[in-house]
Amino acid sequence: SNAASSNSTSAASKTSSSGATRSFKLGDNTIITVTANEVQSLSIPATSFAEDIDRLNAMWDDTSSYGKNDSIVKICDHAIALVYLPDIFKKKCVVHYRQSTPDEFWAKFSKDGRKLSYTAICARLRNERKSTDKELAEQARQEYGSEFEGKFRYRCSRTNTWVVMTKDSSIAKEYKHIRNL
Repeated sequence: SNAASSNSTSAASKTSSSGATRSFKLGDNTIITVTANEVQSLSIPATSFAEDIDRLNAMWDDTSSYGKNDSIVKICDHAIALVYLPDIFKKKCVVHYRQSTPDEFWAKFSKDGRKLSYTAICARLRNERKSTDKELAEQARQEYGSEFEGKFRYRCSRTNTWVVMTKDSSIAKEYKHIRNL
C-alpha cells in the first residue's frame, strides 16, 4: 500500500486494522507501508551474488547511479532496494536463530508442537529483552549506589543539562558498555 510522501525514511510500529506496520521511503519518494502479515508472507528467493557482484550493486540502493530499479524483493509491484531490508525485517529473530541450532531455536519458540509465528517470536524476544534490561538496570543501581547518578546520565541537547537515565533499556545499554559485556 502506498501512502503520501513524508520526510522520514522509516517509521515502525504504527497500528492498523491488520496489526503493526512499518513504513519506509523509496528513492523516488514513494512511501511503502507493510503490515506484519505482509512481511511474513513475503517470498524472497534464495540468491547468491558470489558470481554477480554487479547485480548486487544494482539492487543495493535506489538513489545512486548504480540502482537499476531491479530487486529480488518486490512489494506492491515496487522493486525494493536491498538497503531497505532492515526497515522491513527485524534482525533480532535471525540473530537469535543463529546463536543456537535450528532444533534448539524451535524448541524454545514452539507451543504445543507448533512453531510460533515471526510476530510471536519477535514479541517473546522483546519481552525477554525488557526483562533482561530491568535486571541489569537494577543491578547497576545496586552496584553503583551513590555513584549511579554520575555514571548513568546523558546531556540533554535541548536544555544543555545532565539528566540521570531512567529507562531500563538505556541503563542496561550503558551498564553493558561500562562492564564490557
